[in-house]
Amino acid sequence: MGGDAGAGLVRVVYGGSESTAQIDQDLGRVPGGAKPNDGFGQSPATVDYDQDGYTDLVVSTPGVRWSAVVTAAAVPR
Repeated sequence: MGGDAGAGLVRVVYGGSESTAQIDQDLGRVPGGAKPNDGFGQSPATVDYDQDGYTDLVVSTPGVRWSAVVTAAAVPR
């Protein structure tokens, strides 16, 4: 992303005729911004985190050292 090698990104592909969404650290809802070797999206997981009957996407940045920061963001359709 933005020329940062290894920063990473996630593409969400919806079923049917829906388009795709791209999520990266340069979005306003993701703190810190993209940096080299962040690995954003390297190990995605899915879970119904809020128990609303819809599967939620969990994305991590294994190359970043955080101080117990948790951030949640919705992917617009």
